[in-house]
Parts: sequence; structure tokens; C-alpha cells
Amino acid sequence: MILKYNTSYYLTVLSFILLAGCSVDEPPEVWNPAAPTGPDPVITAVSPAAGGFAEVTEVHIMGKNFSDTDSLNAVYFDNVRATILSASTTELVVKAPKLVSNNISVKVAVAGGVLLAKYGPYKLSSLFVEYGGILSVDEVYSFAFDAGENLYAQFRETGTSVKIFKIDSNATKTEYATAGVAKFADIKMGPGGFLYCQRTSSTELYRVPAGGGSIAVFHTLANGFRGRFFDFDSLGNMYFGGGTQAGMAVYSPSTSSSRVLVPSLSAFEIRSVRAFNGYVYFLGYRSTLRRSAIYRLPITSATGDLGALDTVFTISAATVPGWIDTTSQPNQALAIAIAEDGDIYLGSDQKNPVHVIRQGVATALYPGVLEAPAGQLMWGNGEFLYINRYATNSTSPAVTAEKRRIIKLFVGKKGAPDFGRQ
Repeated sequence: MILKYNTSYYLTVLSFILLAGCSVDEPPEVWNPAAPTGPDPVITAVSPAAGGFAEVTEVHIMGKNFSDTDSLNAVYFDNVRATILSASTTELVVKAPKLVSNNISVKVAVAGGVLLAKYGPYKLSSLFVEYGGILSVDEVYSFAFDAGENLYAQFRETGTSVKIFKIDSNATKTEYATAGVAKFADIKMGPGGFLYCQRTSSTELYRVPAGGGSIAVFHTLANGFRGRFFDFDSLGNMYFGGGTQAGMAVYSPSTSSSRVLVPSLSAFEIRSVRAFNGYVYFLGYRSTLRRSAIYRLPITSATGDLGALDTVFTISAATVPGWIDTTSQPNQALAIAIAEDGDIYLGSDQKNPVHVIRQGVATALYPGVLEAPAGQLMWGNGEFLYINRYATNSTSPAVTAEKRRIIKLFVGKKGAPDFGRQ
């Protein structure tokens, strides 16, 4: 009798091990009539009911007859085993596996049970998709959106010319404008449907008429100021961050003129500018300190005057988890975007290329899921952040052609108001 009991026991354990480690389409239902058995698991509901995102969503499986010991449960999405985060007799919490499908069968096996619990169909979507039909041969220096969320992408062409294409949600691409210049550092849709283009480290601000057409110089910035990145405030003022001649300038539509506001920022290379909630935010790199930080200046007048400089967040290995920051490879913070709730999204060429800065604390966005770099960040109209996986101002190794893409990434919140395209 002792031998028989041990044989039954080990058959039961072996059955569960085989089930838990199985990689075929349907985990086998192994039944040994002599083995001790318990009640079969039952799934009554799965949350979120509408589905989740592969590799990210925590999926709650409700039911009965589960084990409160993690290792005695096995959860499969089709034939892909999920990691169990917590377990009780009535609920299992798992991390959605790397599987994208609209017709998934969720299955639970419990040690001692004979039959599988099944639930379906369930949906797991991709957290991000490649957007706009960008190909390996394309180099997108910068991009923008209009109010209808049509994409405007600046492509490098042969010689010293660039082309801007309009790309709709169906990835239909039409030529929108052409310029005989090397490249624009930044393009943005502005009031009245004009597309504004700031030539790289230049005094020249260009503009494309609404609907497309020829690109022409719209304005020459005052005092020889060389702009790179810019943004609009709610009154239509345009704020320019300098590159080789760092500082901040403003163009005011009420006076049709520009002026240099903050020449004292000469220590900075300004890489990204955003107007939000009465401030102008920018990402600045100080070569003398080999350090990047996010700064802001308060808007103090209707014509765009700015107040005193304030440091919002200093970027380093001490403040950003996993950040690589050495003498030979100074940190490469490349872009910022701001959500409507004030969270700042930081793009970089780090292993985890997007970090969220909330109340002075930085955390990686979807660690281990995204690929570097995040050279430009731009909000769409919904809860998606668009990433240009190409960086023209990074000293890290060049991005391979196969990696250069525009990525549409779900983040679950909307961006701050874009005053240019409203």
C-alpha cells in the first residue's frame, strides 16, 4: 500500500509539471484515476473585460478552486504561459504574456484538479505599433500633427533638400512641401493651418501655407539668434530655444516681431521646448557640467516675456533608474513631452528610452518593452504618444535603418494642449 500511494502521488505531481511546462496549442488534460484529486478550477470573469496589452497589463482572473500558492497554478493564454503575480483561491493576477490576438483562450490548471478552466475569447493588443508606413530607407528628421491627427514627416532627400510628406491614418503618403535646405530641426502645425519649420541652428523660420505648397522664409529671428526647437503658447507666441547660440527668443504675432528674451542661457544646448500651464519648459544640456536637466521659465506677459529660470529635474544616474552616465558617454536626453496632468515624458537613447517624471521622481515607461532611441516625442489627439525612433542630436551609435520608425505608443492619458494645432 505504501508503494501504491507513492506512485499515485508522484503521478499527480508529474501530471501538473507536464501541464505547466507544456508549449503545445492545448495543454493536455492528464488524468490518473489512482491519484488524489481536488475540485476543478472554474473561471467566472476576467478583468479588464475589454482586453489588455501584451507584456504590460495585469489581468485578473476571477473564479473558484484556485490554489493560494502561486506555483500550484498554471495560467495559459492560448499556448503561452503567463507569469503569476499573486494568487488566492478566488483570484489569480497575472502579467499578460507576449501574445497579440483577438481570439485568445485563457486556461487555468491547478494541482490536484483534473479538468482545465477555460475562458474566451479574450483580446490582447500590442502596446505600440509602427505608424505611418515609414520604411528602412526613410530618415525622418522631425514630424508634427494637425488637428485631424494627420502626420507631417520631414524626410531627408538627396543633396541638401528635404521633403515634407502628409501621411493619413491609412498610411497614404502625399508630398506636402519641398525645401532646398539641409534640414529643419523642428516642424509644428501653427494657427490657421500653417506649418512652421525652423531651420537647424539658423535665424530663418520657414512656413508652409495651409493645405501645402511652397516653403518660404516667414521670419528672420532678431539679433542673429539661431533657433532650433520651438513651441506655441495659448496666445500664439512662439518660443525658440537656441542650439549653437543657446538662449530663448520669442516671436509675437501681435507685434509681428521677435526678440531675444533670455541671452543668459548661453551655457545650454536646448533640445526640446514645450509651453504648458503658464510656463515654457525646455530640455537643456550643459556641456561644461556634462549634465542634462529640465528647466522652466514663467510666461509673464501677453507678448511672451519670461521670468526667472527654475530647475525642474536634473537628469543623472542618481535620479533616473538604470541611467548610464559616464565621462566617455554623457547622458543623452533627447526630447520631452508633457501630459495634460503635468507628467513629463523624457525621451533618450538609454536602454529604457522613455521615462515618466512625476512629482520629482523618474520611472521607466514599460521597462524592457521599448527600443531606443526616443529622439522626438509628440502627442496625438488621444491617449497615444508618438515616438521618432531616430535621433539626429545623439552621440550614441547611429540607429540602424531597420530600427528607424515612428512608433504609436499607448500611455493611457492625453497630452497637454497643443496650442499650435488647436
